[in-house]
Amino acid sequence: MTSITPEQARAHTDAATRSTAEFIRDFDDCIDANSKRGERRIVVALARGLAREGQHDEVIRHYQQRGFDAELLSVNGQGWNLQISW
Repeated sequence: MTSITPEQARAHTDAATRSTAEFIRDFDDCIDANSKRGERRIVVALARGLAREGQHDEVIRHYQQRGFDAELLSVNGQGWNLQISW
């Protein structure tokens, strides 16, 4: 077992964020899979700690610009919940 300092643990946490492009790539995969099953929407979450403040707006704007309906459903202590529909 290795030991870790609090500073190292904080650095790991800070590095754990995801880019908007990474979220979009994952959500595109969900849209592809769900549309093939006859679904018309996905509900996804941007988890606090992985997403930065305001990143949900970037994701919503991206999908709206592509012609999807995208909206913020809720915000809670865990993160931001979005619905993307087509």
